[in-house]
Amino acid sequence: MSHTPAAPSNEQPTPKGHPPGLFLLFAVERWERFSYYGMRGLLVLYLTAALAAHQLGNNATYTNTLRIEQTEVLSEEQVKAKVEPRKWTTLVPMSVTVGSGEASEAGVRGDAGPLKIERLIRDTSEQDKRKAWKVAGEGFEPAKFYVQQGTRPAGDAVHYKVSNPTDAKVKLSVKILRPYSEEEIKSRAYAARANAKPGD
Repeated sequence: MSHTPAAPSNEQPTPKGHPPGLFLLFAVERWERFSYYGMRGLLVLYLTAALAAHQLGNNATYTNTLRIEQTEVLSEEQVKAKVEPRKWTTLVPMSVTVGSGEASEAGVRGDAGPLKIERLIRDTSEQDKRKAWKVAGEGFEPAKFYVQQGTRPAGDAVHYKVSNPTDAKVKLSVKILRPYSEEEIKSRAYAARANAKPGD
């Protein structure tokens, strides 16, 4: 009786029942996500350090505009009927005054929209930090901050509560509009870095 040896198998070992390439794919994908979100965080730090408000000259005012857009979310029937979604735009002025500069007197412009916007302030009498907020009013207000030259802004951040009292779906988007062109931003950033003191 003759014995025929079995042909060698070309199958690779499968750790934990998975193909070997799956672990490499997982590692590459994880590194790609880490790089993407890491660079987003570094971009924010770079943009805020390139031209920080406390690096402006004395008696100066930095202004910007916050644009809030509310867009109606259409149903499938409305999309098929090519209905144009309604939009509501609100422009909120923001300013940082350095030293004794003149603060901006611009007011909020635009439509209120269907969403309910409530301004919140910290409730110092509340012991539970999760409930340490109370409503101070409705709608947006111009955001104004005051700093001294060479010092960073101090104080509480601006907080809002957004709720939808209607049955309709509404998409909310927020964007800071740039007040200057790309060339002027680069010029101001270069001048700010040149005039910045060590340690600022």
